Amino acid sequence: MKQLTSLVSKIRTSTVWRRIQAITEYTFVRYLMVGMTNTTVCFSAMYLGALAGLHYLSYTAVGYLVAILYSFFMNLYFTFRVEGKILKRLTLFFAINLTNLGIVEIIEYIMIDIFYMDRLFSILSAMTWYVITGFLINTYLVYSRKIK
Repeated sequence: MKQLTSLVSKIRTSTVWRRIQAITEYTFVRYLMVGMTNTTVCFSAMYLGALAGLHYLSYTAVGYLVAILYSFFMNLYFTFRVEGKILKRLTLFFAINLTNLGIVEIIEYIMIDIFYMDRLFSILSAMTWYVITGFLINTYLVYSRKIK
């Protein structure tokens, strides 16, 4: 019975692993996977900052900065699988994402402090902006194989 259980486990593991490999052949799927884990990294850093008593603008900035570094390297090596010009790519990535972070902070400030909207809703709305614009700009600029 142990041998049968072991065999079934190996077959399931092998099949699952092959499916995961097949799915991750698509760049957009890899991008979504990095985005999901990046969101977890960002929210975790923000949550820890909130627990530490930081102002929402401060813990949002810390969360995004941690997430920016994580995202850059995961997208570089895992999602887009590009090489070379790392310093140039990282500089461009930071410039784009820090600008986008500033826009996020403005969106949050307007929604929370001016319009008195729900904090979680406001943060999620700003994150949606960040994800959509970040994907478009980074795909065509930072991770382009034509970068000079």
